[in-house]
Amino acid sequence: MKTTKKILDNKKVLLLEDDEVDQMLLKLMVEGEGAKIQIENNPESIVNLLLEDRFDLILMDARFGNSNSLNLVRKLRTNMSFKIPIIGMTSVNYAGRGMQSGMDAIIRRPIEKSKFNAALNEALNKP
Repeated sequence: MKTTKKILDNKKVLLLEDDEVDQMLLKLMVEGEGAKIQIENNPESIVNLLLEDRFDLILMDARFGNSNSLNLVRKLRTNMSFKIPIIGMTSVNYAGRGMQSGMDAIIRRPIEKSKFNAALNEALNKP
């Protein structure tokens, strides 16, 4: 029997989301694509977490912890030189600002499976 490779097979994903309903939905979507997921809801611990563990992808709420996640992305990209693909999730049009801050893709809410998979492909297959 032929098995199909899933987008996130054997990947480890860090989900930065403080809404419990969104956490459950995204956990199901990520695990359904073959990945292990770690959920973090405290913006203060992100940098230490990234220094201590290896992740293949970050999914980040644009308003994570009531803070501006764009500033966190800029910090990760410029001050700390993290190269991990980052996908931002938002209910407003954040695309231009998100991409300028260093996000690899943006998903608009409500998150649909096809758009989720397209954003995964975009972020994980950037040169």
